[in-house]
Amino acid sequence: MSFDSLAAASSVAEVARELAPRVDSEAEFPAQVVQAARERGLLGLISAKVGGQGSACGRPPT
Repeated sequence: MSFDSLAAASSVAEVARELAPRVDSEAEFPAQVVQAARERGLLGLISAKVGGQGSACGRPPT
């Protein structure tokens, strides 16, 4: 099973797009967007050393 990071990112972008007007007007932290990224496995892409997907900073796993 492979991880489709592009589909996950597109899904999170949609959440961000929907919430952006309120987040901007209320000067809120976009917690729901971060939560969506977490749920879709995107936060794990950052560091394979701590259990991530292995694509640290967009590089393929070694």
